[in-house]
Order: sequence, then structure tokens, then C-alpha cells
Amino acid sequence: MSRLLRTVAVVTAVFLATSAATIVITAQLDPGWQQGRALEQLHPDHPVEAPATPDLEVIHTEVAVPLPGGDTSAVLVSPAGPEPATTGVVLVGGSGPSTRRQLLPLADELAARGVAALTYDKGAGDYSLTHRDYDQLGTDALASVTTLRQKTGIDRIGLLGISEGGWVVTAAAAEPGTPIDFAVLISAPVVTPMEQISWTVDRRIPDAPPSLRRIPASVLAAGRTIIDYLDFHSTPRLKNIQVPVHAIWGATDSTVPINAAYRRLSSTLETPLTATIVADMGHNLMPGTSRWAPALTAWMNTPTARALTGVEPDSALGVAVPPRSIWFADPRLHLALTTATTLTAGLLSWRHQSPRTTR
Repeated sequence: MSRLLRTVAVVTAVFLATSAATIVITAQLDPGWQQGRALEQLHPDHPVEAPATPDLEVIHTEVAVPLPGGDTSAVLVSPAGPEPATTGVVLVGGSGPSTRRQLLPLADELAARGVAALTYDKGAGDYSLTHRDYDQLGTDALASVTTLRQKTGIDRIGLLGISEGGWVVTAAAAEPGTPIDFAVLISAPVVTPMEQISWTVDRRIPDAPPSLRRIPASVLAAGRTIIDYLDFHSTPRLKNIQVPVHAIWGATDSTVPINAAYRRLSSTLETPLTATIVADMGHNLMPGTSRWAPALTAWMNTPTARALTGVEPDSALGVAVPPRSIWFADPRLHLALTTATTLTAGLLSWRHQSPRTTR
């Protein structure tokens, strides 16, 4: 092996070893973490048969939604029945640069049952992996509500958020004097992004010892210094919501702590909550809209009393309490320490392997 390759091998080994040691040691010292524990079953009621609804033709109309950073494109999907729609809903997409086209199948499904739906391109000017302002995104959603009302004359309008869109809808619904009449959360985490990500990892190692389970939690918590929305907490906003809420989850969802999410909603909301846990479905509920959309559209027109129907979620694991991530957990400090150690090891290895002079 050449001198260069040996040095590269040493540098790589030292880098990996130092990184692993730093992560493991920090995780054991990082204060505040408490492991998630199994919660009691929810005992949902059996779902009620949805009323029969018409299967109407739909009309697509391209519209523009004025936003602070400029107009964004949207599609208004209206039922083509003899009577105009009296209820409308704005669809808010999940994570990533979601577009108006991605939610058109759901908009079509709702419009075919008499509810006008508007889906729009997410304003991505201030949206990235490390920065997301859910309150601002909520303001964008409310601008779409205004556009829907202006284009259709419909007075009764709500918001429907999918996955990450649930945080957006929560923020918009909590606005003082919000112009919406109801809120729908589809596969919404409800808990903080930090709690959701930690739960997703934790549920895969439920039988591991606490010393091991706290390692990924510590790593994720350290991301607070880089990702500014990890601790976005919907609870203060839930307390301010004054409209009925409908939440729907798939029982096999592996990214949302349904048991904890429902409990947080039911214990915080002061308005009627209707919730459904759909059997044999995961985080993506879009392929199975026919199983829950009829009951949802009926609810949009006439919100029901507080109820939980469906089945128990596959996982009853509650969310862990994230570490506080004090100064020694800062990933920038870890990177600096690892880099310094690696460079020192590389230099010593290179010098040690320097060719010796011969007589």
C-alpha cells in the first residue's frame, strides 16, 4: 500500500471512530431525554356508514393566488351539478415543493361529492430543508381561502392539510378572526417535528436499552442549531382554534404517533373534534380516498359531535421527551473536534511513513 493510501486509510478510520465516540458520549450526557412508553388503547367506536353522495362531473379552472412574494398558480375544482357548491375547501400539501397538480385527484374526489376544492403551488421562496415558517405558510393558505371565496361566492370554506400541511392548517386556523369555518388534518403529526422524527426512529428499536435508544434522539435534537423548525409546537395554536376539526390517520402509519397525536388534539382543542383511524392504510391515504372521503365531505357540510371512530393504530408507543441539547451537543463543535483530531492523525501518519534515508 502506498504512503498516500495508508494515510487516507488512517484518516478515514480516525474520522469515523472520533465521530462515533463523540455521538455516543454526548448522547449519554445530553440531559432531559425520557424514553417513549406505550400508551393505553384509544378504543375507537365503529365507523358510521357514510351517506350516499352524488358522483358529479367536475370543472377545472386555473386561477392565481396573490401572495406577498408574488402570485402563485392554483386550480379550482368545482362540481358541475345543477346546484352550485355551498361548501369549499383549500388543500394544503405535505413536505417538499408540493404543486397544485399533486392534490388534484383529491380535489376531484371532493368536488365530485359537491365540495369545491382549490389546490395551489406552495410558495417555496422561504422554504428549505433548514428553514420553514409554518405561520407564514398558514398566511399563504388563508390567501388561497380568500381567492376561493372571491372566485365562487361560497361563504362556508375550510382548510385541509396533509402531513406537514397539518402544522400549516393549525397555524392558519389559530389566527385571530380566521376566515375559515372548519379544519381537516390528514395524516397530520400534531406533535412537534422533533417529536415526530424521534418517534419514527424510536419505534424501530423499542426493545433496545435506553442507552442505545437515546443516541438517535440526541443526534436529532442536535439538529436544532441548523434546522429552525424542529420545535414548532402546535399546542399553543390548538388552544386558539375556534372551528370544528376533523382528523384522519391510517392505522399502519409508520411516521406519525397516532395515539399521542389524537390525545394531544382531544386534550387541547376546545372545539368539536371528529377523528377517524382507517384500517390497513399507512401515511399516504390518497389511494384510498373512497374509504374516507364520503364521510369527510358529509362532515364538511355538517360537522358532527366529538367522536373517534375506526380501529386502534398499529403502534401505541408514545413520544419520547427530546434532549435539551446543551452546548457540548452542538454539531458544529463535534465537527470541529473531529476535523482537528482527523487532521492531526493524518499528519502524524504521513510523517511516520516518510521514507528513511539510506547510506
